[in-house]
Amino acid sequence: MKKTLLALLITASLFSCDKDEKDENEDPETGCTINTSGLDKVLIAHEGNFGSANAEIGLWDVTVNSYTSDVYDCKNEEVFGDTFQSYHVEGDRIFWVINNSGKIVVTDKSMNKLGQITGLTSPRYFIPIDENLGYVTDLYSGSITVVNHQTYTISHTIPVTVEWTEKAFVFEGNAYLVGSTLIDVVNYIYDYSIVKVNIADESISYIDVPFSVTDADADELGNLWLVGSDVDFNPFAYTLDMNSDNLELAVDNYSGSSVSFVRINDSNENVYGIVDGDVYQLDGAANSTSLLTDLDLTYVYGFDINENNNDMYILDAADFTGNGTAVRINEAGEIANQVEVGIIPKAVLIP
Repeated sequence: MKKTLLALLITASLFSCDKDEKDENEDPETGCTINTSGLDKVLIAHEGNFGSANAEIGLWDVTVNSYTSDVYDCKNEEVFGDTFQSYHVEGDRIFWVINNSGKIVVTDKSMNKLGQITGLTSPRYFIPIDENLGYVTDLYSGSITVVNHQTYTISHTIPVTVEWTEKAFVFEGNAYLVGSTLIDVVNYIYDYSIVKVNIADESISYIDVPFSVTDADADELGNLWLVGSDVDFNPFAYTLDMNSDNLELAVDNYSGSSVSFVRINDSNENVYGIVDGDVYQLDGAANSTSLLTDLDLTYVYGFDINENNNDMYILDAADFTGNGTAVRINEAGEIANQVEVGIIPKAVLIP
């Protein structure tokens, strides 16, 4: 099973918007140059400011520690969109979910636009379920939108009883979506559950989750990790065995007060989380956490792992108005380098 957050082999990736510079790789229509040398490039997608249509994709060359902004806009001569949410890599295509634009932009790995899916309410995550169809989760619609990812059209919707659906995973003929419903409008308390969809007949069942879920990730064996906190803000991690739908407590012994991200590295079978802004390794068998890297960041807003070399990338949104920072650490937790990026960096696509 492929994870929501997948590794991306970038074969053509560094763009520049200097139209006066001549390069053998220059696009004759846009003037953007493309540097295809090396596999040490990292795409960083930025949420941008809500309502400002300044979401963007930048490129970090980690070898020379240089950053190029607005590579999508430069390549396609159009604005990326308003409020980037997530991405999914499927084969040679990347599906970019743009929340406040109500669309999914589809590109190849060289950032050439292939098409887009429009007419969505407030899309959050896209996951393919077969060679033609995919599910799109939504913030407000109370339904899952089924789209044809070959023709880039909406097929139909599947009603659910939860108000909000988030990250989605596919395993053994079923889709598992994080769902929530607001139950206390004064204190903003949500009731969380896992929405299980039988892909064959679109029947729905629900698995109660006894805490607020902030993030989720799954390994190749069908273990879904869920992290978050209870109403008293005690941090938790649970695991859902998607083979049996058995939900068990994994970690409730934290040295910090919050856990905001979880990522599973299938190459070394380790589980990592962001606890109070720092990188920790999570051990479900021992019900423990161990500090890997103590970071001096303002607000961690993105986290991912390069399973080719076990490097990790942490994105700092800072004050959510100015430029953020991207930090790369190695498996031992040592900071390799960092670079200033754009406004509200949210997701990393790694070679």
